[in-house]
Amino acid sequence: MIDAIRNVISIMRDRGVAVLLVEQRVDAVLSVADRVAFIENGQNLETLDAASIRANHSIVERYLGV
Repeated sequence: MIDAIRNVISIMRDRGVAVLLVEQRVDAVLSVADRVAFIENGQNLETLDAASIRANHSIVERYLGV
């Protein structure tokens, strides 16, 4: 199911459609995301380019502890 969602999002992105995807598993969406927002208790902690997260996975560890 994750692959199907990723494929649809990729198609929509290529067509210029903006998509907001709420997902707990950051690694599941990094291949299709332009930006990732880390939200805790309704507060945006930080919004980063997905490329910077792919290059430095310690960012995910900082926010998610994984």
